[in-house]
Amino acid sequence: MALAAISHCRIGTLSLVENNLSSRRAVVSLDLEVFATIGRLDPDSEALTSIYVQPQIAIARPGDEEIDTDNVIIDGLRITLGLGLSRAPSNGSAKISGVTVAVTGAPLHSFGADQDTYRDLRANGTFLYLATAVGAPEPLPTPSALRIGRTRTDGAGVVEDALIPSTLRNFGDPFRVLGAPDGYAAYLGGWDVAATYATGAVVFWAGSYWKALAAVVAGVEPGTAPASWALFQPAP
Repeated sequence: MALAAISHCRIGTLSLVENNLSSRRAVVSLDLEVFATIGRLDPDSEALTSIYVQPQIAIARPGDEEIDTDNVIIDGLRITLGLGLSRAPSNGSAKISGVTVAVTGAPLHSFGADQDTYRDLRANGTFLYLATAVGAPEPLPTPSALRIGRTRTDGAGVVEDALIPSTLRNFGDPFRVLGAPDGYAAYLGGWDVAATYATGAVVFWAGSYWKALAAVVAGVEPGTAPASWALFQPAP
């Protein structure tokens, strides 16, 4: 097992632990989180011939520092604004506890006038509507469901529709970040300090891809042995 790459670091609180003026010594502590990729070669896994990445746009719910990717809106599920109190959520999908739930052709719902109505999406793709007075405290979410949004009405129609969870939407088409061109061994993932590699093997280490120029014994780190490893540019 080896540390394949560091994504980013989060610096936390700096605290004074000791301040000894007589010895002119000060000791401080700093909270530091390191987000990294750990790679381990699995001899039983199938070799990867290419890797594709799907770009996504993430919009966090106000007040959340991180997005709960197991419980998000993927697309749609909105209520249109305008006159009239009968509406159906638009087609769309969401993740509930990590499972994608698709909604198509949801039935019309008759909203009450001058109300806030919360809609909870259940795992079977149906909605449950919870109505309250405008500005009243939000009711508790339905167990095992995802609270999708709040719809506000006046006496004549729908005047506001606010999504509640974070959203995670695909942006553009997937693109290949690594392929194994003719003459190269398949991509083997993050470099593993305990693994040996054949000539032409491609690994990821310290933010870059590396190709084995010859058979590489265990423990030879990419970037430290020019005779064994060379930087590798993935196919576009």
